[in-house]
Amino acid sequence: MITRLLQAGIMGAWATFFTWLFAVEQPTLARLLHPRLWWLVLAGAVVLLIFLGVALRRIKMPTAQPLRWSWPAYLILLVPLCFVGQMQSARFDSQTFRDRSPSAIETMATVQEQEIQQATPETPDIATPVEESFIQIVQDPQRHVGRRVELLCQALPDTRLPDDQFICYRFRINCCAADAQPVFIFVNRQGSPPPAKDAWMRVKGRLSPHTVNGLTFALIQAESLQSEAEPSFPFIF
Repeated sequence: MITRLLQAGIMGAWATFFTWLFAVEQPTLARLLHPRLWWLVLAGAVVLLIFLGVALRRIKMPTAQPLRWSWPAYLILLVPLCFVGQMQSARFDSQTFRDRSPSAIETMATVQEQEIQQATPETPDIATPVEESFIQIVQDPQRHVGRRVELLCQALPDTRLPDDQFICYRFRINCCAADAQPVFIFVNRQGSPPPAKDAWMRVKGRLSPHTVNGLTFALIQAESLQSEAEPSFPFIF
């Protein structure tokens, strides 16, 4: 009977956690899972509640294995729940960016500041605001040469870059935080105060693509930099 109660308790704990995550703690869920997959969390809670009901109905039935042999496995199932507090405060930051995109800064750092300044005046001044997403601008910067863009991102200053430049980055997910990959744009702040590391910024300025070692990078000549609060959905899709 004790084994059945333990089984039911574990299922109930996980069903409660999934329900709480979906109904109450959506800001945390937004940092873990793509919004289109949130239904899986609710479906998991429903399935666990069904199994909980089955376990309670069979509570007086004998079990095939004594508790002394199975309790370690049951305790392991509860271990992830011990990290709920850390999950609420965890964030992807510049260290995650460096871990998942180790060559980004090194590649751009090979460019001299003078070369970038020489390339900038060649870009046409197009006043039409850009409607494409962060991803589309990064993937095809040539298409947006000279357009004024407005992007929300995290800032990453680095001593290997020219003094007036920093990286504007976000993380893109297809499924969940486990597959998150950084996407980034370089920003020339043009005299604005340097942003704090990992601070959320709204960058407005004109796009100026620049080619380094055969790779084309997006570079924004910033007209304004504004501090912003972390968005409800920090990832882009």
